[in-house]
Amino acid sequence: MRKAVLIGIGLALSALVVWRIGGVPVWLASYRSLLGTSPVSVLHVPVSEQGPEFQQTLPFHEGPFDVMAEDMDGDGRLDLGLVQHAENYFQVYFQKSPRRFVPGLQNKIGGYHPGDLLRLRPDAPYFLLNGEGEGKIFLLEAKNDRLEALGVIPERAPRHAVTFHWPDWGTSIAVSPFHPGYFVLFKHVDPLHPQGIERVPVTLDVQQPSLRATERLTAADIDGDGIEEILFATVNTNEVGVLRYPGKDKPPLPGGLAHFENGGYPSHVAIADLNDDGAVDLVVPDITSPFHVHMLMNDGKGNFSETTPLAFPTTEGIRRFAAARDKDGVNYLFGGGYGALALYRVPPGWSGQGEVPMRQIALADSAGVLDILLADIDGDGWLDGVVGRGAEGDKGVWIVYGPLWEHFGELNNENFVIRR
Repeated sequence: MRKAVLIGIGLALSALVVWRIGGVPVWLASYRSLLGTSPVSVLHVPVSEQGPEFQQTLPFHEGPFDVMAEDMDGDGRLDLGLVQHAENYFQVYFQKSPRRFVPGLQNKIGGYHPGDLLRLRPDAPYFLLNGEGEGKIFLLEAKNDRLEALGVIPERAPRHAVTFHWPDWGTSIAVSPFHPGYFVLFKHVDPLHPQGIERVPVTLDVQQPSLRATERLTAADIDGDGIEEILFATVNTNEVGVLRYPGKDKPPLPGGLAHFENGGYPSHVAIADLNDDGAVDLVVPDITSPFHVHMLMNDGKGNFSETTPLAFPTTEGIRRFAAARDKDGVNYLFGGGYGALALYRVPPGWSGQGEVPMRQIALADSAGVLDILLADIDGDGWLDGVVGRGAEGDKGVWIVYGPLWEHFGELNNENFVIRR
């Protein structure tokens, strides 16, 4: 009996090794993957390699094309779904306790150049993964501690996607492809019955040629009628467009919301109630010069007027912006580009005039940012910032925990720099 116990202890100790990330020891132990049955490593990653404990780096290779925060394993905590577009896989980092993440297996179900990963319904464990290079939209289910494919929707080069809700359409998705001039709606998206899904193409009236006329899509009720609109930016015409519910059995037709005379290729639309009047306002960043962050104020009926745009701290390019209201009741804008991250604190009741304070953190390399999130990741009620970096190496995800305004201030005071 004693011999058996000693052998068991020896095997347990031999299963533990020390790995180093940037000179920092990380304990590894055998663990059964939540996306399969093969053992993977549990990373007891130190909260910080250097700097304050409220920021953390996850060792994801070369940065994710898309970052999703959802409870993937049903334990009540948000996990991070990360898509590696160039190396053709996605991977879930499971949050097993606050701020401690366990990486699942690399999943290659999306094939060549996977795109967005998102949840289809809040009340069911159904997910969607765009397979850009495969010409398929994969419908997935989190089941038995893994993601299983339920079916596919054939579609040419699907890249970005968003869910939306229209009367009589059921669960629906809008998909932006890696091709110019159109995007596609799919109505009645039921992963258990993919044969009943209906495809509705939407042609964009774009005169100038472009690699992609529209990038990311956003769904929001901008006119207060209880029905979501689909919002998009067209990089080659410096416009924000909208697709409204057309009514029963009528084709949806895109229209315009705003045009920027001095725009620099707006790529996406973020939403926030900037002046606390209950209406959805729009935040639209430029990719290129003049590097503005356009602020569009809603009159409550879906008509927008532009205020003085915000400045970004570098002139190398803006990649992604997110907006959300925090635990303190204040709206925050979180943006990433080449050379910097920026956090803006919108004063309560802001009318569109007056200063919007900003704090920034420097990026040591010029690879910039691929994706960005504002969400309460660790469950303490404060917003956290998640950054999918574009840098080479194994520090692809950076997380800063809330309260963000105070923590950005501390990082500024310490001249903190995010390095490779």
